[in-house]
Amino acid sequence: MRWASTGGQSGFAVAVRPFLEGELVDLKNASILITGAGSGIGQALALRLAEPTPRLTLVGRRQRPLDELADRVRQRGGQARVVTADLTESGAPETVVASARAGFGGIDVLVNNAGNVRAGRLEAIEESEVMAQVALNLTAPILLTRAALPSVREADHGLVINISSGIGLIAMPFYATYAATKAGIAHFGEALRRELYGEGVHVLTVYPGATSTPMMESSKAGAAEGFEYEPPESVADATVEAILDGSLTVVRGGQQRRDMIATNREDPSSVDRMLAERKPCWRRPSKHTPASDALRRAVALACADHVHRGLRSEPVRPAARRLPAPSHSPTPRPQPSSASTHWGSSLDC
Repeated sequence: MRWASTGGQSGFAVAVRPFLEGELVDLKNASILITGAGSGIGQALALRLAEPTPRLTLVGRRQRPLDELADRVRQRGGQARVVTADLTESGAPETVVASARAGFGGIDVLVNNAGNVRAGRLEAIEESEVMAQVALNLTAPILLTRAALPSVREADHGLVINISSGIGLIAMPFYATYAATKAGIAHFGEALRRELYGEGVHVLTVYPGATSTPMMESSKAGAAEGFEYEPPESVADATVEAILDGSLTVVRGGQQRRDMIATNREDPSSVDRMLAERKPCWRRPSKHTPASDALRRAVALACADHVHRGLRSEPVRPAARRLPAPSHSPTPRPQPSSASTHWGSSLDC
């Protein structure tokens, strides 16, 4: 077990090595494809990986932040290629992989980082909104990995990195679908790691804690509510350390996270009861309190306590504030069905 302490949060990694000594991934001049690279953890990881002068394929929905990031990567000595894509569209995984191969001759490392979140009561969320999370958080990385694997196998020592979430380890109320997708991508990675064991391709799963990303900007919960966000650079540093030593997983959050994982495994009903104590303010809002504010307070109360214990928590994003649909996509983003649920859209985790 390897412990790290960076940026105010500590984390641990399971350091069982799937390769023999000397056979770990060499990042120097490696071809690395990163999804959700335009902001947050994806951006931080791209900048951190630029130091060993790799060749980076930066994937996201928005051209401008990707171009700006590519310039910063080049300033650090790396090479960069920008690919704008909606990974949920049919054929997008194959197109992205083909672009990386055309630009850099192959793919040594694939980082599945893109994702979005929808918070709220399950029955208040439209079917299309449930499917949107499943499509980007789970189906897209599975299909992208499937498309990239022939190239990754060609590398001397290939690597697939899946960015999950603390909610993938311990599910939180109001995040039922998100929790399912993040647990799903974690188990996908574990199964694939065992499928590829001994064949020259390793799979690493990263479970970030509460992280300062654009997804979090609309959250009103701060230090007074118990939220202490970790900078994405700390997650990137821990991820690169895990790449270099062949770890199986990286879990941010330190001893509090480890304690909560153990409690959830050994006595899950105690976690249920603790969360139940924070639900009445959502169930019985004042007639003068908008449902959206009541939900925001309930989620903040529930999540603040768990961030103290090292759990990841995503914020709710005000329904009135939306990202425009990407110009290349003819399908607009789904709109909310009620004020009690909110999109939190991000290209991070």
